[in-house]
Amino acid sequence: MALPWDFSSDHCPVVYHYTSIEAARAIVENRTFRLSEYTALNDASEFSYARDRLIGLMRDRQVYTDLTTRIFVVSELEGLTANTGLMIGSLTPRRDDLGQWRSYAGDGGGCVLGLDARHLEHDAGVAIRTVVYDEALVDRMLCLGLGVVQQQLEDDPDDQARPPPTGMRPLDIPGIRHAPGTAPRR
Repeated sequence: MALPWDFSSDHCPVVYHYTSIEAARAIVENRTFRLSEYTALNDASEFSYARDRLIGLMRDRQVYTDLTTRIFVVSELEGLTANTGLMIGSLTPRRDDLGQWRSYAGDGGGCVLGLDARHLEHDAGVAIRTVVYDEALVDRMLCLGLGVVQQQLEDDPDDQARPPPTGMRPLDIPGIRHAPGTAPRR
């Protein structure tokens, strides 16, 4: 089952990165595409938006979660924030996108680089996610994720370190973004 934030290089073998001429030169010369820590993005609130939305859903009881699940989720989020260097690269499946040119390529004075998505996914270990903008879909995804965590803790309360079932990433926060009116990025 394909989830809204899933990405597959089988369907999109090339992803594009809009950037300045100087940055593109460095990428090509060094043969290195560097990801940025999420706090260094032009909108560092993207992660906190999703985190706050998730906590709000639990607070407002939009999905049933018992106290153990709520404590577990909040501690996982805080641990992720404090202990993880969440790295992000802005990519898109669109080779020629006006919004990307304006935002990331110096209002048309930069360039766009095509990157091999299969290499990123399979050889470089980069988890590519499709960004989700629709607030109702974001809430639905977060509620589904909370339901998975709740069920997992009910089924096996002593094994809280076990990863979620294949295909389900209940706390896959990087795939959620609050930026109405902007083009989706991968």
